Amino acid sequence: MPQQSPLRVQEICPDPGVRAQFEDALKALGRDRVIYQAMAGYPSGTELARAIRALSPHVVFLSFEKLETALAVVRYLESEVEGMPVVGLYHEADSERMRQSMRVGARDFLMPPFGPAEVGAVLDDLRKVLRNAPLSYMATEQIYSFLPAKPGVGATTVAINTSVAFARETGHKVLLSDLDLACGVLRFLLKLPQDLSIVDALARAEDMDAFLWPQLVAERDGIDMLHSGGINPHAFLEIPQVQGLIDFARCNYGALFFDMSGNLERHSMYVMQESKQVFVVCNPDPGSLYQGREKIQVLSSMGLGGRLRAIVNRSDQALAVPAHRVAEFLGVPVAASLSDDTFEVSQSIQRAQSLFGSGLKPGRLSRQYREFATLLAAREQSAASERPAGDRELAVVS
Repeated sequence: MPQQSPLRVQEICPDPGVRAQFEDALKALGRDRVIYQAMAGYPSGTELARAIRALSPHVVFLSFEKLETALAVVRYLESEVEGMPVVGLYHEADSERMRQSMRVGARDFLMPPFGPAEVGAVLDDLRKVLRNAPLSYMATEQIYSFLPAKPGVGATTVAINTSVAFARETGHKVLLSDLDLACGVLRFLLKLPQDLSIVDALARAEDMDAFLWPQLVAERDGIDMLHSGGINPHAFLEIPQVQGLIDFARCNYGALFFDMSGNLERHSMYVMQESKQVFVVCNPDPGSLYQGREKIQVLSSMGLGGRLRAIVNRSDQALAVPAHRVAEFLGVPVAASLSDDTFEVSQSIQRAQSLFGSGLKPGRLSRQYREFATLLAAREQSAASERPAGDRELAVVS
């Protein structure tokens, strides 16, 4: 964590006096050192999970006023975020409470009266610890990349509508990012208002926080989007920047979708290696399929073969190659065949919306996207059922 980056602090304290004293101390330290979020009572497991996902805190200051409930909170935090530092808040000296809190993992404690000096000393110690042992959040594994076989196959349209349909099907918070820095059209198609782009986000990736992020993303049809801005011929993305952005987004979204350029740049390769599936978007014509097969062979030689799938866009064009022949030619399964519904697509573009935007009448193509999203969601649910449930209620152990 960069030294100048502010620590993100979550406080859980039902005592208004202790809470006010702690808040005053943090305000005195300044926002350049601390970003702060408070909960005035002990949360349920669902409430706590939402708070943690919203802030991605570096430390939790927790009141041990109600000992058993506080101990349950600590156990829950440890199950969700391995190594999450907890600092105890006590309204009076109580050796038994302190002993039990330390036993379950509280690394320090504060007791009134305390001020900026005492709180600052605790935070400085935590900063040193976190620099050597960063937190590992329960991050999403749902990362999907859309790679065009060649320019003009409609990969951006496919990425937009799949991500919106997936968000509606699953209820997940979804982020769609345009990584085509030379020819990205996400901003143009949806008339996104933000002047800032993914280039700006990547420049701040190492010290990204929950307060800066909303200035970078635009919302459309229920999902967040990062566009590529204008043409950036001299932009060069460093892998650590891309890694930092993905790490932040994975902890704050239920699924990430990437609209890739047609080139296999180093940063594009990194994103695809992080992806659960990579969809090569083709049209059913010989030139597009040939380019798609070339890219699939290159990616397969680099160890990505198991996660590659094809999407055939405009599959019912005249003289289209049949779907079974497409899979045979490309050497990978066809995940979706999408119709060439020019009217439905043009309507959505005129309104700067996805096919699922308000006021648009659903048609055959939007139904196909819903079916594809349902398939992706079913695979996610199947995989999740094999892991321990992450959204548990807090259990007070007597």
